[in-house]
Amino acid sequence: MRPSQRLVTAFLLWGGVGAFAAAVPAIAVIWPWLGAVLVAAGLIDAVRLARTAAPEATRVLPQRLSQSNPHEIRITLRHAGSRPLRVTVLDRVPADAETIGLPWLATVPPDQKLTLDYSLTLRPRGLHSFGALQVRWDSPWSLWQRHADADSPSSVQVYPNYQPIIRHALLALAHQETADGLQQRQRKGASRSFHQLRDYQEGDSLATVDWAATSRRLSLISREYREERNQHVMLAIDCGRRLRSMEDGLPQFDHALNALLLLAYLALRQGDHVSILGLGAEVQYFPPRRGIGAITPLLDHIANYHTSDHSTDFAAAAAQLQARQKQRALLVIITNLRSEDPEPLIPALQVLRRRHLTVIASLQDNALATALQTEPRDYDGALATATAHFQQHERNLALATLRATGTDVLDTTAKQLPIALAQHYLDIKRRGRL
Repeated sequence: MRPSQRLVTAFLLWGGVGAFAAAVPAIAVIWPWLGAVLVAAGLIDAVRLARTAAPEATRVLPQRLSQSNPHEIRITLRHAGSRPLRVTVLDRVPADAETIGLPWLATVPPDQKLTLDYSLTLRPRGLHSFGALQVRWDSPWSLWQRHADADSPSSVQVYPNYQPIIRHALLALAHQETADGLQQRQRKGASRSFHQLRDYQEGDSLATVDWAATSRRLSLISREYREERNQHVMLAIDCGRRLRSMEDGLPQFDHALNALLLLAYLALRQGDHVSILGLGAEVQYFPPRRGIGAITPLLDHIANYHTSDHSTDFAAAAAQLQARQKQRALLVIITNLRSEDPEPLIPALQVLRRRHLTVIASLQDNALATALQTEPRDYDGALATATAHFQQHERNLALATLRATGTDVLDTTAKQLPIALAQHYLDIKRRGRL
């Protein structure tokens, strides 16, 4: 129990009045009685507060939180007393959390339950801990305050930003054009397998007409095809130090995880097997799984992926990929290519391309892109701009060298990576390249 600001102010005023008591006899007479009344009121209010039962508070956390997205956290208050209770609630959220709506002040009706919601946003992935709730309540005359911890400490896992998955992937699979850039493209090749027979519809190609079924039914019957299923997609992400540059408030590595998650969802919806490999000092592997139900364990697996201080050895990474994936697969490697990479990378890619279709998604350096767009105003600025253009030229040569080997190379920003990868995957499926 502690005195409230109201009680402290009252005693300060009483003391101030006492300074004039010697000079004003009327004040000197009543001043001790004022003090006695103040003390009595304080004691009575303290006793009443001591007899007031502590309100109960519980916190309800979502099962999963997605990175950088606001989530509603609900707190339930229950007061079993016979009078309304003025309550202040503080939640001990993680240190890097952003909240809206705390601290929360309200008057809880007697013998009733009250719920409150506040907004919480967490940027770093991984496990985050919440301390116990702190509840403060006032005495009937608001001269004292008590506080207590309610509910127990808890923790919640923050996952990569999976919310755009439904928004993008379902539209892509429906072959619709979206404002985000996923587009229907001309179907080429023979990546389709027979699905079923159906009545001919206006616009169907004559090549799809099944003439045998048509002759039996005496009406036009078309064959319906669907994309080949049960293929293998292996997604590898560079967990070294290359993807640490910041873009839109997040490391490139987190943007890459979001893109990986979207591509995995697409592949699982298409009926393909999906596996994940984290490349770096410590290799992390998610074995092939099929079916949309695999998205939950996949989320759990990549939630704790983090970068390291080491540089990824591409020769060792190629050996890992070969050892883990025996069947032909689409290999997608997400990294940040440098001008010196083709020399050690080309032999590794030659080994992989004997069996697999290989795609390298290279993220552009945001700082380099900014330097290229900056207009120099002095000698140092001109030198920085010239250096940036030289680095970009060297990088373009490296990408061209890799493309000359027959490897698919995507050169994109971290923000555009999810759509670029999703579109490229759908194009590969439609053209029968896998």
